[in-house]
This record gives sequence, structure tokens and C-alpha cells, in this order.
Amino acid sequence: MGLLLEQNIPTLFQGVSRQPDSIRLPGQVEDALNVSFSVESGGVSKRNGTTILTAIPGAVGVDHKMHLISRSSVEKYAVMHRQFADTTGELKVFDLSDGTEKTVTIEDAADNTFFDVSPQQLEFLSVLDFTFVVDREQVVDMSPAPAPSTTTYAALQLTQANTDGVYSIEVQYTNPSTGNPQSFTGSATASNGDAEPDDQVNSVYNNLNASKPSGQGWVCAKDGSYVFIKNTQGIEFTLKTRDPIGDTGWKQTVNRVSETKDLVARSWRGHKVEIKKSTELEGYFLIFVPDDPDEDYGPGVWDETVPDGTPIDFDPSTMPRVLVRQSDGSFRLERVDWSSKTAGGPELVPNPDFVGRKISDIVFRANRLGFLSGETVFFSASGDYFRFWPDSATELVATDPFGLTNSTNQVSEFTFGVPFRRSLFIMSDEAQFEAFGDVFSPDQARIEVATQYPVNGNVRPVVLGDEMYFVSEIGNDVLLHSYVYNEDTVSEVANDVSKHVRGFIGGPVVQMAAGTLNGEIYILSDDDRSAIYTHKFFYEGRERVQSAWGRYQFEGGSVRSIGYVRGNLYLLIDRGGQLFLEYLPSVAGTTDEFELTPRLDRQQSLLGTYDPATNTTSWDVTHTYSNPVVLTTLLFPVGKQFLDLNVDQTGSVLTASGQWDQAEVLVGEDYDSFIIMSKQYLRDGQASITNGRLQLRTMTLRYEDSGYFEVTVEPDYRDVKTHTFTGRTLGSGNNQIQAFNLSSGRFRFMVNSNSETVRIKVGSDKYLPFTITSGAWIGFFNEISRQDNG
Repeated sequence: MGLLLEQNIPTLFQGVSRQPDSIRLPGQVEDALNVSFSVESGGVSKRNGTTILTAIPGAVGVDHKMHLISRSSVEKYAVMHRQFADTTGELKVFDLSDGTEKTVTIEDAADNTFFDVSPQQLEFLSVLDFTFVVDREQVVDMSPAPAPSTTTYAALQLTQANTDGVYSIEVQYTNPSTGNPQSFTGSATASNGDAEPDDQVNSVYNNLNASKPSGQGWVCAKDGSYVFIKNTQGIEFTLKTRDPIGDTGWKQTVNRVSETKDLVARSWRGHKVEIKKSTELEGYFLIFVPDDPDEDYGPGVWDETVPDGTPIDFDPSTMPRVLVRQSDGSFRLERVDWSSKTAGGPELVPNPDFVGRKISDIVFRANRLGFLSGETVFFSASGDYFRFWPDSATELVATDPFGLTNSTNQVSEFTFGVPFRRSLFIMSDEAQFEAFGDVFSPDQARIEVATQYPVNGNVRPVVLGDEMYFVSEIGNDVLLHSYVYNEDTVSEVANDVSKHVRGFIGGPVVQMAAGTLNGEIYILSDDDRSAIYTHKFFYEGRERVQSAWGRYQFEGGSVRSIGYVRGNLYLLIDRGGQLFLEYLPSVAGTTDEFELTPRLDRQQSLLGTYDPATNTTSWDVTHTYSNPVVLTTLLFPVGKQFLDLNVDQTGSVLTASGQWDQAEVLVGEDYDSFIIMSKQYLRDGQASITNGRLQLRTMTLRYEDSGYFEVTVEPDYRDVKTHTFTGRTLGSGNNQIQAFNLSSGRFRFMVNSNSETVRIKVGSDKYLPFTITSGAWIGFFNEISRQDNG
């Protein structure tokens, strides 16, 4: 018979493993469906059910995306984009508190087709009250440059007039009609050595104004010792001045000077001048703005501007849009009023790096909006999300916009950016980068390679606590990497947390979400749209004591998109040609009627209609259930007790005998939930002893707060045995008809099979919860001894 031994299975929270049974951890299982693993309980529980938030009208699209907005703990929205088979698309917004649809309007009629693209082509980012929407296939362009001014300007100041002689201004130009040189002059002769400049300017101006040709757009004006000249027909001209002080008494500004000290202090509104030395390829430009907004000339300031012919605005049709919540609760898609370029030409202030390229992602870092484009990420001005141009062509300040470019010798097209710790984590197909800086400014921000892994460039990484997760795919096999900062090596490392479940997830992965409340990663794969794969982890100090894999399955459903916000996993799910928005809470909730929420999918709380003629109650549901369950608490004063009604279903109407319209009922459907235990081995510590045969006799499971579960024992070549736990104990006060009981204890069952060939399945397809925390087995172990053949 061998040695009769007993051994514990101390925990059951380590999830699925695809490694050989003999090297698995004691708390790992062969397979798991619709269960959650918890360090807190030490075991495995039936997952919570989903609740229908709303049924979405219209046809199910061929492609979908959902973006969640969390403005506060009570104000949350789901933005849904879907594209139909005819390639048209639409955007809808739903309130996550009650499922009501919000009105969405489009500001610019030209954007009515903006959503007629694949939802995977659009990326969303919510910042404050703005949700930015970027089309990843749209090339950014500049609007045509503003038409240049048709007016030319000049301004002069007579700075000295204390010498007798001739003071004059000659305007020289080419006659536009004849093409011949032409000029007109104003002059004055000083014979009084103590004359003031204003006196000489009066005479010069009067003569100049009187001699200007008519019909050519010439305008002259004066202000004290200043003379102003302009031509409204765009005739270019030069000035030739004379004075008895070696021709140094006049200070003039036409269209170019070497330094700002050469500028006159008064001029025309709109007078544009280039500041450029002869050795420079490109100067910068200033424009005059009078102090008095109602005057065309006078004292004022020279502000920086752009040269004529310079595009100054992004083409709004090629830039991201914003979805803005209105004061009445509706939403509107708007084109952003992006700030214009206000200084510099194409050399001193070139276009931002994303112009002429596609924007692959939109990010937010250190109070700056950023666009990923090609191998560059370009950030807005600090605190000014709509400004991507510096204020000055001559001075760079810490708040100015700036760009960071791939610093390696490998081509790395950036795909996604995710804020992580104190940096921005940037993905490319072959490498990962971090953009960081103690002060995130043009002169201090840097970008460096962090890790180099081939990744799925179509899936946005997610952040959970101090870890960030991204996926790689080798063939059809999916790898999940946990990117962390290693304090021992003072560097970043990406750990493969899926090594022990190779083949469990089939690719390609289409989306991930992070459950921040329960420390769980959710993965949606195109390989099986009815399932969501889960990865849950837990650290004790710096040791990762849990790395549990499982999967949630939604029979008859096809999950189109997922998202997590404030404790709930939201699902956009196709149920037989009808689209629903459902949510699955991380923690089981309660309602006024149900102190304990049963484990049902597609839950709805409904009031029924009673028909006394037939003594039946009916409920209208949003769709047809495959196996409807209707629960009521009317017979029980305590919410943990409820009655499972026998119902008939006709289309979307459920009917039960009796009067049940006095309180809301909970409607839903059961789902299967189970684990398959790993093969059991006698262990010496963590190591399995494989040089022998273990014949399991019995197994005992420790359960907590459980109402129902079944244990199926499937030995080789023998009948399958099922052992059922119902939560009922004979003689107990809780053992009531039409009621259930949650209890904790030990459940013992017979196995009587070889541990390496028997299959033990623990689970339930009923709506009652179960939690299995640990186990133990008793069996006979026969050690294989070496035979002496001598």
C-alpha cells in the first residue's frame, strides 16, 4: 500500500500555469475560468457578474473603440466610436452613472465625416474638460500664408538740427507704370544755428507732402521731429537724406536694420522690419504697434513677427479635434483654435516636427500637451496646451515648446506615449524610450533608450502602480512585460510575467486595461473575443508573491472594447447582434434590495407588471436571455436571502406565476466558473518528489463565504464522480426552504485515484458565490526503489 501521507495545499491564489505539473507552485492550477484570485482570501472565488448599463441602439459595427472619461467620482462617461460595414462611422457618449446617452454635436460641418474611419485609427486623451481626438493617418499641414501687406512703410527722425544748412528727404522708387526711376523730395534750409529739430521737420515735411505724386498711393505724416511715409499700393522705396552734419542728423527705418538700436521710436501701425546683419542667413522680424489703439502712427513698441509669405497657422482640418462637455451636459466636437506662429522665419523658428507627418499619439506630461510623430515627440508650451510656437525667435525660455528625437542609430517610429513615474514612456516597435528631466524644459529635458523589446505597436501600454505593462507577440504567442525600475541595478527592466503560461493567450492582442483598485491587468485578444484574459499580481515588500493568470468568458458575447475606471471594468459587448455597455465591478456591490449581489451576468434590476386575471407577473428586458434567472427578496426580510422564480421567456418578456411586482427583481443568467487543479505530488518543501507513485485517497478543500460549488473527480477509465456542496447543514437554523446559506468550513471528498492521471475540477454554474482558499490531501506514496539485478 505504501506510506499513508497527508500534505497541504496552503494557498490557491497563483492562477494558471502551463508549466509541467511537477514544477508548478503549489497554489497554481491547470486552468481557470470566470474566477478571481486573491491574496487577501488566499484563494480563488467566482468572479462578479456583469450589469447591463445600457443597450446601444443601431446596428453592431465592424469595428469599435471605447474611451472612458472620469471627471470626478460621480461624473464619468463612456465615449464609443464605431464604424459600420458601409465605412460610415459615429461617435456616442454615455453617462456611466445611469447609462443615458448624451447629445453629441459637431461644430464644423466639414467634420461630419471625421468618424468615417476605423476606430483603431483614432486615439483619445482626456485633459481637464477636453478630450483630444487624433487621427493617426492624417498628415498635419499648414494653412496657406496670409497675404502680404500691400503697404510699404518708412519712418524718420531728425535727431540734430543745430547746424546751418540744408535738411532734406528724398524718396526714391521705380514708377510702376513706366518702369523708370522716380523720386520726390522735401527740403529746408536752416540759417539759425539754435533751431530745434521740430522746426526743420515742419518745413521738410510740408515740402515733401506737397511734392509727392498723386495717384500712386503716397501718404505722408509727421509727429514732432518724426516724418512718416507709406505707399498703399505696395511700391518699394528707399530714402536718401541730407543734412549739414555729415548726413548723420537723420535716423531712418525702412525695411531692414542691423540692430534694434537703429530703429526709430515712432512709426506706422503695421510697419514690418527685418533685424539682420550682413553675415546672417536669416534675420528676425519686428512689427510696430502704436500705444494708442485708435491711431495709425505715433509712439509705440516693436513686437516680434514673422516675415511675409510665412505660414503661421496649422490647417485645422489636419489637426486633432477636441470633444468638449457643455454646461448643459451635452458634448460637442470642435476644431481647436491653435495658437498662431508669431515670431521668426523658417530658419530661426522652423515648423514643429509633426508638420508634414502623421501624429501617432497624443500625450500629456509636466503640464504640456505632446504629439508623437515619426521619431519625435513635440511638446506644447508649459500650461498652454494649444501653443506649439515660441514667443520669440531670439530667446528660448523654459516655458517654450520643444521637441525630443530618437537618440539611437536605429530607426524607431514612436507609436504610443504613457506617463510613468516621473517620465514619459514612449513605445516603438523595437525599442522603448523615456523622456524625462528634473525640470521638463527645452534645455533640461532628455530622451534615452530604456529597453529594447519587439512589441505590439497597436496596443497602448497600461500603468498599474509602480509598474507599466506592454505586450510582445512571437508568432501567435503573447508575452506580457512588466516594466519596472530596479533599485538594485539603478536601471529599468522589463520582466516577462507570462513565461509560465506560454500558449494561454493567443494573439493578436487588441487592447489592455488596468484595474487600479484590484491590481489586475485585462487583455482583449482578437483570437477569442468572448474572453478577457486576466493577470493579477501582488507584492510583499519587493517580492512579487502573486502572479496569477486567468480568463473571464462571456458566453454568446463578443467583446468589442474594454476600459477600467474607478473600480469597474466596462465592456462594449455584442450579444447576438445587439450592442451593450456592461460593467463588472472589482468588488461585489450591494443594492437596496440585495445585500449580496448574486453571481449573474447581464444583470438588470426591474419592476414587473402583475396581471390578476392570469395571476402572473411579467418583466420587459432589453434582450433575450439564453437561460434567464429571476431573483426576488420579497419573502425574506434579510437581503442575503432571495427566491429563484421559475420563469418563461417569450422574446424580451419574462413571465412568472404569482404576484411579484411589489419590489424590484434581479434578472440575469448563470455562467460557468471553475478551476482545474494541478496534478498533486508529494513535496519536500517546494520540490516535487517524482520517483514514486502517489495514490490520492481523499482531498479536503477549505472554503469561505460559499453558497454552492461542485467537485468533479475524473479518473482514467472509471466513472466520473461529482460531489456537491450546497451550504446546507442538517439541523442548522440556517437550513431554510427557498433560502440559501453562506458558510465557511471544510469540504472533504473521495478521490481514490492516481494523482498523475486524475482530473479534479472545482466550480459552479449557479449564481451563488464560492471561495476556495486552500486544500489538503491524504494518500499512499509508493517510492520506486533501485533493484539489485546481481
